[in-house]
Amino acid sequence: MGVADADIIKEDQSMNTYQNAKFSNEILKKIGVSNIYLVTSGFHMKRSVALFQTFGLKPIPQASDLIDTEITVFPNSYNAAFTFVMLKEVVGIWQVQVYNSLGMNK
Repeated sequence: MGVADADIIKEDQSMNTYQNAKFSNEILKKIGVSNIYLVTSGFHMKRSVALFQTFGLKPIPQASDLIDTEITVFPNSYNAAFTFVMLKEVVGIWQVQVYNSLGMNK
């Protein structure tokens, strides 16, 4: 991609998006960075941005993909799976908002 290896900082301890935001924030604070490009799946972007903002970061969203579904007369397995993924994201966004309002995401 044209980025020198020395300029790449990896956060490789996280097991989920919340931990990734938290651990990335700790790394970025040490070097004085708060503006970042946040690269993740398009369907996952809204929740990811909310979590990174929770820790004081200013993410610039960059979707790694966009999901396209077909409108079909009959249900198909792809759309059913996509519906499950989207429901998980909606619940996740709600969880971030509730936890933030209760001060539990710090």
